[in-house]
Amino acid sequence: VKLLLDEPRFKDKIDVLQKNQFGRSALTEGFSSSNTKLVGHLLEHDSAEEERLIGGIKKEDVTNTNEADAALNEDGSVKSSETGSSATAQVVHEFDFLREESKMAGNGAQEDEETEDKKDMESSGDEGNTEAENKKTILIRELPIAHADDPFGAKPEEDTTGLGIWAASLVCARWMASEKIASRMEGKSVIDFGAGCGIPGLAVAFHSKAKSVLITDLNPLTVKNAQYNIDLNKDRVDSPENWCERVTAATINWDDESTWPKEKVDYIVCSDCIYQASIVPMLQKVIVGLLKPEGCFFYVCPEGGRDGLPEFIKVMSTSGFQ
Repeated sequence: VKLLLDEPRFKDKIDVLQKNQFGRSALTEGFSSSNTKLVGHLLEHDSAEEERLIGGIKKEDVTNTNEADAALNEDGSVKSSETGSSATAQVVHEFDFLREESKMAGNGAQEDEETEDKKDMESSGDEGNTEAENKKTILIRELPIAHADDPFGAKPEEDTTGLGIWAASLVCARWMASEKIASRMEGKSVIDFGAGCGIPGLAVAFHSKAKSVLITDLNPLTVKNAQYNIDLNKDRVDSPENWCERVTAATINWDDESTWPKEKVDYIVCSDCIYQASIVPMLQKVIVGLLKPEGCFFYVCPEGGRDGLPEFIKVMSTSGFQ
């Protein structure tokens, strides 16, 4: 597969996101194979660029100004920036992380229907919108990354990259939403580290019966936006009455144990959080410190281009992770 993807003659002819007649793409098949190296090769191809991974998903422009420094009210709504400018641009995305599986299920149902007589098919006409009504989509508000010329800031808490949506979080969310992973989360406690907009954590909450999901970050604006996204989806779930108790957002400083939850958790989810080697000891410390002995850590990131990633893989391996 890698040889084909890297072959110059096929550079402009291969599209790993192109779907066949069954609604499945090369990337879909890659995920289904559970072969992480294969998925990595597919995601590194030019046709899997970030804009296209997000593309095709419903977007709602809430406001449209050029101000880049977002500031939020206590309820998470956007207010004038700290520089005194008007409200910043914000976009609400609608994600369906099970769309490929839904299409496959739909194809199977269609084949089954062909065995029924015409009368039975006509009598079910009123149910034509059932799938659409039951489809679980997640709303995510994305804000412009503040101080785009220096988004990481001078201190960790000044990092505003979590206000935007990153491709790794979408890949992680799709992984978490899959039946194979979601079924493991039933009755379990989950933390999403460096969650940004909260996409992976919300995917866990939506598509599994996890007992609790804690969506965390360090930057105050990012945490407020994550909480806003939790509230944005509370009326879109099967059991909205306990949604806000089951799914919460909080500030966690990996290097400050006083900010950590008091109880250890069953699962930790994290996507593309290593971009500086100096972060490695802190992330390793909090993972080992908060994960139950029998717990599991899920991590998604690009295969390369991240300072400290080789060191992170090595230190996690020495800590018993695979």
